[in-house]
Amino acid sequence: MKYRREIIVGLVALAGVGCSSSDSSSGTPVVNPLGDATVVTNNPTTTYPWSSLVGKTNVSAFIRGAETGTTVYQRPIKIVSAYTSAGEDVFAMVANGTDAYGPGDSGSPILSSDGRVIGALYAGDDPQHVYGVSITQEKTTGQTAAVKRPAVSGTPASSWAPKQWFFAGSALAMPLVTKRSQFALTHYSGVLAGRSAPSRSLTPANSALIAGVRYASAILNGPDAQLYVSGTYTYQLPSGQWVATGHAIEGQGPAQWPVFPDYVDFIENDGTVESHIAGSASGTLKFDGPFGSLIDLSSVPTLLPVTVTTKLDGVTSGPVTHDTILDRGSSFEEEGVDLGGVLPVIALIGTSSKVITGGATITVYQGGVATQSVFPDNGLGTISTEGPETPSVFYNDLETAVDTAWANAYFNDPTTQVEKIVVSVTMTSSPFHP
Repeated sequence: MKYRREIIVGLVALAGVGCSSSDSSSGTPVVNPLGDATVVTNNPTTTYPWSSLVGKTNVSAFIRGAETGTTVYQRPIKIVSAYTSAGEDVFAMVANGTDAYGPGDSGSPILSSDGRVIGALYAGDDPQHVYGVSITQEKTTGQTAAVKRPAVSGTPASSWAPKQWFFAGSALAMPLVTKRSQFALTHYSGVLAGRSAPSRSLTPANSALIAGVRYASAILNGPDAQLYVSGTYTYQLPSGQWVATGHAIEGQGPAQWPVFPDYVDFIENDGTVESHIAGSASGTLKFDGPFGSLIDLSSVPTLLPVTVTTKLDGVTSGPVTHDTILDRGSSFEEEGVDLGGVLPVIALIGTSSKVITGGATITVYQGGVATQSVFPDNGLGTISTEGPETPSVFYNDLETAVDTAWANAYFNDPTTQVEKIVVSVTMTSSPFHP
């Protein structure tokens, strides 16, 4: 048997997601090229006990997920075995025909033939051989402090892939995104301009939100860029909260990450689904546990705004604001802050063939107190490009300045959350003479 790998949160669903109960009244047949897919609009309200599945083989089931926009589809899938390993309730599945599943399908609900939720997709050997975790275990998310998933017997740690992120924005920003190890495998999904869709309010009272809809949780969201992970809603609890994802995102336990509607743009030929955030924050990812995420759509967390005003050769642009997460000074908050401080400058000077020099004033607000840092006067040296072949030098220098101001705030006061950051960048240009 091939080694299992955790389906990477952050890539949106591959072709072939979707499904529901066998009740023909719950869906409308879809013509090719979706093949065996059926559109579904009902929300399953009951679950299938693990005791009724464990030990069985070749059980017919269904799987749900959004494939276009926010429309949820159902497709048949076969459960070939169900067993408990290292305290984990696992069932192995084989896709129907040419259906395929992959990163971002994590959390896709698996339903019995009578429409009860069996569990959630969370891992796979390849696009057609995948695994699920029982809904019994996923429903414990947030009820225990444990955040580490038990090791699965016979599966070496090296076979579990790291999480992957989505970045939509300027390609020039990608080296800044991937320079940190936890974002090294970030998937670039192109520029954000023109990729819009009707936003909608996702709340427990909204009947449009059903199991199989996708969510995005962003550590950076702004007018020209998004950096986020994506997963799928599995099951709505009696409390109105949702369990989703089927496995840990980062395994940090209690969290305050913003949740956004996720809109599927298209599915690539290899099955990769491209999506983007559509609308404003609509809920909170409150717990990141070993068997999934707990999402509350009745409240939205406070975000950390990074506002940038630029001046190039005396002409002022902005201000432009990107929101990032308030995450106790974590590396994820840091990534959002650094990108938010640089993206408006990238948008302004792009791949300019001129030499760009300048400085920045960065004001960090923490506990109601404003602390100002001025660069390059603190020893970082002049922020500048070194010719048309290396415009990224300016971006890296500016990122270092923003990061230093942010880090100094937490170094001086590690217990008080940074509330907002305001950046003013002044630049002059001159012709490049090789």
